[in-house]
Amino acid sequence: METLEKYKKRIYSFMKEEISEGCTFHTHSELSRKISDTGSFLTFVGDTVVFLLDDGTQGSLEKYQNQLYEECQDMLADRIDSKTFHITLHDLSNGNPSEELWQISRKNHIYTTRILEEFRQMNVDSIRLKPVAVFNMMNTSIVLGLEPANDWSCRIIMEMYDRLQQVVELNYPLTLHVTLAYFKPGDYGVESVQKLKRVLGKINSALIPEIEVNIEQLLYQRFDDMNSYYNVEPMGTELFGS
Repeated sequence: METLEKYKKRIYSFMKEEISEGCTFHTHSELSRKISDTGSFLTFVGDTVVFLLDDGTQGSLEKYQNQLYEECQDMLADRIDSKTFHITLHDLSNGNPSEELWQISRKNHIYTTRILEEFRQMNVDSIRLKPVAVFNMMNTSIVLGLEPANDWSCRIIMEMYDRLQQVVELNYPLTLHVTLAYFKPGDYGVESVQKLKRVLGKINSALIPEIEVNIEQLLYQRFDDMNSYYNVEPMGTELFGS
């Protein structure tokens, strides 16, 4: 299980890395599965376990999003609705709609529902998370990176992540974040990248101090695209896109 010290050492290596002067970049090839060349959201279905955010936190993060779009509109895809802002605890399944994926998600839902009920029996206090930086995540999106605020919060988060690994075992560690915007697929020159560097600097100079979440905010959700997440009843039979 990853300790807070080890988590910080790992995530600081990329969350706090500033964009280099005079650089250009090309968006990640996988981005085109989620975002069209014109910046619209493509059908990309799946399921996940997330912490929902309260209205105050969503409002604060929407201000960051507004700053990004005011200065970097040309680089960014259509806006994510701030009401869908969330912290992903564990990815489950995703891809193009298919019967196979639907059956996988139904199994995920059953197993995850049981585990979430176990979590709720733990009577855990609020989990405190600290913003680290808003940064470019793998030339795919702009996200707010987070770290647990103390050892206790880290231990609880990691215990829950490890438990969900029994549903779907991921081959990468947990990186807590909130996605604020996706890039529009393409190549971006020095001027565009410099604008992005400037706005990230402004945002990171005035980050909110802390975010609190609790077990009641932790939910299994499905999505039809990167802007359309929805809750599912404990034994629901909904189809993607319904």
